[in-house]
Amino acid sequence: MTQAITIGLTLKRRYIDTLKFMSPNYKRWDIYMQACGMPRCLQTASSLFAGFYSNSEGTYPKNTSVWPGNWSPVPIHSAPLTEDKLLQVDYSCPRDLEIYTERASNPKYLEWLLISHGVLLEKVYMNTGIKITDARGVLDFFDCIRLEHDSFNFTLPSWLNQKAFDEAMQVREMTFEYVCGGPGFGEPASHEMNRLRAGNLLKTWIGNMQLMMNSSNETYKVVAYGAHDTTIVPLLRIFDVKERLLGTGNPDFTSMVTLELWKKNDGSYVVKTFYYPNSKMGSINFTSMISGCPPVDECPFDIFVNRKMATGSQPLPERLRDRFRIKSTLYRNALAEFVGTALLLLIGLGLSAVHVLSREKINTHFQAQVGWGFAVAFPVYATYHISGGQLNPSLSAALFTLGKINIKEFIVYVTAQIAGGFVGTVGVYFLYLDQLKHFQPNERSVSGLVKHADCFIPFPAAHLVGTALLVFFIIAILDKRNRVPTGAHPLLFGFVVTMTAMAYGMNAGVPINPAKDIGPRILVGMLYGNQVFSYHSYYWLVTLFGSLLGGISGAWLFLFTLGIHVPEVPIVERELTDESKKLIPREA
Repeated sequence: MTQAITIGLTLKRRYIDTLKFMSPNYKRWDIYMQACGMPRCLQTASSLFAGFYSNSEGTYPKNTSVWPGNWSPVPIHSAPLTEDKLLQVDYSCPRDLEIYTERASNPKYLEWLLISHGVLLEKVYMNTGIKITDARGVLDFFDCIRLEHDSFNFTLPSWLNQKAFDEAMQVREMTFEYVCGGPGFGEPASHEMNRLRAGNLLKTWIGNMQLMMNSSNETYKVVAYGAHDTTIVPLLRIFDVKERLLGTGNPDFTSMVTLELWKKNDGSYVVKTFYYPNSKMGSINFTSMISGCPPVDECPFDIFVNRKMATGSQPLPERLRDRFRIKSTLYRNALAEFVGTALLLLIGLGLSAVHVLSREKINTHFQAQVGWGFAVAFPVYATYHISGGQLNPSLSAALFTLGKINIKEFIVYVTAQIAGGFVGTVGVYFLYLDQLKHFQPNERSVSGLVKHADCFIPFPAAHLVGTALLVFFIIAILDKRNRVPTGAHPLLFGFVVTMTAMAYGMNAGVPINPAKDIGPRILVGMLYGNQVFSYHSYYWLVTLFGSLLGGISGAWLFLFTLGIHVPEVPIVERELTDESKKLIPREA
């Protein structure tokens, strides 16, 4: 509060004492203040105006001894946190929370935090009992340490020496910079997050200026807003000045940005922008630094409004991502499952087609099964950080029974997987259409010694055991207590598929993935007739439900035989994320 009063006195010297722009006495129609609903924001705003109107006369009672000095109360407006689209976007905007969650769960960030700085986190835990395992924990704890040390000059505890404190501040600084939209850990700055957090505020600010330019009698001279550093930083990034003003650092307490509208003698309007780093330093005019504005200390209003925003310089893929990215986590994951399964079948069935159509002269059984392992691994890599790369209804069924996904997600993902399997099969069919015609020019057969359908669909097989083994090992790999590196997961999944196929491939194709069966079977039925469904007394239904049951059985078999006995991981060795939950990112 002392810092807030001090910054209020600084503003008083500029706008009341020097520029004579404001009256020293509070007037209702001179100023409007809106702060976010956090208590500290409201207290800061009240303290600031206690300094700004410290010499106000006639705005408080003098005939009583109980009134605290010459304090003049100024109304502070606010909106409920969950409805505040202007100053508290991280509470009111699901998309902002989604971006934050994606960044906070980035394996590269978590590896840096939990492994590179694991000794520091262990020291905190041993001396305080507080376990810091994520970005929120970093900001909550180290903000308190920073405040006590920098603002209140408290003595650091003996276990937190200067070296450890400096490391803690570095961790706090880099965490804030990254999870709040800055570049880092293999990602560029999130222009979408910057716009969400500060774009509406800047638009409102410009609208206030336009009202003043139109000489509205109801326009306030000063419109002030009170928010957090999580608003100031995105605002500076929109202006493209954050790094020049702060480097990789974070705003100090009571830091402030001001925009001034000036009318020149020729009737034109210009904007001047200032940054106040803290309550002790003076202002910095950063107008000349703003992208799109001329290199002087004022920017013509029209240029300021219509300038090319800093976000306009981002690469085309990033602009397309911001514009066309599916907002719903559920449907974004469904798209990943659709595309991933289509790719899996496009590659895998291509291997099978070469195996069958060359009469095993090009692709032997061994080569085909190894290829199927890679056909699984790379689509999983491509979709892993979107949907988790399930790409298999049997695995989805197992995760559903384990409570990792709900019934709606299960239905949507399985539907997407089957549709993707169909599309991938169509691709293989047309790519190998000429070879299919030469293979059996006058016949499309499902049964017999030589049959087309072998290229696309499996027939009776060790479906239950094969799928159970597949899911058993996948769940084992995903269990964070087994400490399997995240980046190795997709490749290991592919190896498990190859192993299972080699062990049970003699049973006609190892139908361990219903999406590999149903989607292709629909296409083959359209081309070859309904014999693909009636073959062996509709045995495909047995393989379908056998695979689903096998997946569920494999998951629970691991849980009851090994999973419940795996020891917990010490905090400094804790796996970067809970991979069983990572299969489906949280809804924002």
